[in-house]
Formats: sequence, C-alpha cells, structure tokens
Amino acid sequence: MSAGRVWYRPANGGNFEETLTLPHYGIFTGQGVRNDGLARLSDGTILFGEYFTNRDRTNVRIYSSEDNGRTWQVAYDFRPGQTRHVHSIQEDPYTGKVWICTGDHDKESTVAWSSDGCKTLNPIGQGSQIWRVCQLVFTKDALFWGTDTGSAAVSGIYRWDRTTHELTKLIDVPGEMFYATRLADGTIVMSTICNGSKNEKDEKTRLWIVTHGENVTSIVCGKRASTRKFAKLRFQRDQGSAS
Repeated sequence: MSAGRVWYRPANGGNFEETLTLPHYGIFTGQGVRNDGLARLSDGTILFGEYFTNRDRTNVRIYSSEDNGRTWQVAYDFRPGQTRHVHSIQEDPYTGKVWICTGDHDKESTVAWSSDGCKTLNPIGQGSQIWRVCQLVFTKDALFWGTDTGSAAVSGIYRWDRTTHELTKLIDVPGEMFYATRLADGTIVMSTICNGSKNEKDEKTRLWIVTHGENVTSIVCGKRASTRKFAKLRFQRDQGSAS
C-alpha cells in the first residue's frame, strides 16, 4: 500500500499491479488507512478500514481480500453519519474473532467484534468517549485499552471482562492513548501521546505499565519538541512477542 493505492505482486515475482485506489486519500483528506487499521488474519484474509478526515461524514468502508490483495470487496459499509473513520482492526489470538474500533465523536465511537470477516459487527459498547479506542490488548480473561479522548472525566485505562462483560476503569490518564501491546511475560504497556489535547497536564509522553491485570505505574519518556507535531511512543503490533 503506497500513496493511496494498493499494489499486488505475485509471490514468484513479476511486476507490481495496482489493485485498488483508496477513494479518500491525500492532502487535507487524510492518510487513507491507519497502520493499526490493516490486518492479515490467520486464515489469510486481509482487512483494512478507511481512515480519513471525513468532514462531511460520508460512508466509511472496511475492505476485504481473500487472494493476497489481488482483488478487493467491501466487507462492511458504515452508513453516512454512523462513524467518522476506522481506528483499528485486530484478530483476537484467543477466540479468532476480529475486533473493530471506530471514532471520534460519542455516537461515532464503537468497540465491536465480528466472526464472519466483518460482514456483521457486534458492539460491546458505543456512544461515549470510553469507546473511542485506537488499539486493544488481548489476554485470556479480558480486553484492555486506553482511551483516545481529550475528556478528562473519561480518559484512562480500562479492562473489559470476557466472562462477565464488566467494564472497569483501572486508572485516570492525562492525555490521549494511541498505542498499546502485551509483552512476552504478560505485561501490558500503553503510551500517552502529546498533541495539544485539553486533558494533557504537560508536554511529556508517558509509558503506562499494567501488571497482574490491574496494577498500573507510569514512566516519563520524552517531551514534545514542537507544537506542530505529535510526540508518540509506538510498540510492536505482534502481542506477546519476545522481540
């Protein structure tokens, strides 16, 4: 994927061929897809969701390919006004379900799962900034996330229990959270970014560490060098990896 286009090249070599042009990409329009909004599932299916400024709140699509990107279909089409864009698409390593996160306003924010390749979506929560999420972390017993919100009353790290469906706020967090992962020893790490959000208490990025499912500590990592850029701390996408 490059410059708003999806390219395919056979495994045995040959020339690249364009197989899809993103309908929403470019200056003042957006990047087309977030890096966390693209996933290759264990069965080989490739999914990605549209991510763009969407000022007019037009429809937003999730695309699917079952032949390594040679052809594409629309797996799901959010109706106009239903959401702004797709933040992430992730495969649950414990259940095989696909999880989708969208944003940004309250009614546009959803955390949902699908068991049919995103043809149908099943929300576990929507309609508030609690569900404005960029990346989920999976454990055997629960899902964890940090909120992508400027609301000081809501922003924090949350735990959703797989069995009881109980939602617990583990800690209040100053700032928005984009990135999170699980390390090989089970430790969960998340980060706050600096982008001028109203709930930031300073211009420093922080690493948030969740151990034993609920104990949370933080470490200051760096300072925003320019108000014209975001300060971010990213992690590996392969949860549970030792690398």
